[in-house]
This record gives sequence, C-alpha cells and structure tokens, in this order.
Amino acid sequence: MTPPASSPAGNAVLNKITSMPKLEMPSNVGGSLLPIGAKMYQLARDLEFEAAAQTRDEIGKLRERLLAV
Repeated sequence: MTPPASSPAGNAVLNKITSMPKLEMPSNVGGSLLPIGAKMYQLARDLEFEAAAQTRDEIGKLRERLLAV
C-alpha cells in the first residue's frame, strides 16, 4: 500500500518520483541534437578539443537513446 502524500513517507516517495529524469519522446531527443552539435563545432573552432569531445560523446548517447525507442 502506498503511504498518503501528506505523511513523511508519502512526501519522500513523491520527492523521489519527481526527481527522476523525465523520459523524452524521440522527436524531442532528435531536436536537441542540433544545438548540441552546433555547440560541439563551436568548441572545436575555439580549440577546446576536450570539451568538444565530451559534447560529441553526449550526442552519441542521445543518438543511442533515440534509436532505442
């Protein structure tokens, strides 16, 4: 049985649920790749190669999520 939301245990459950990452629809993930890609290329132009590589890895993870859906 789920505790009522007004109890301390209920509040803890509610806080845990609301702090979970939200799942995105594939169109949202795909749309978020464009600005991140632009950021990656700008970092590379600014010779920030480590940050550009981290951004590239982030894009790869987003693409994997998009293909998994």
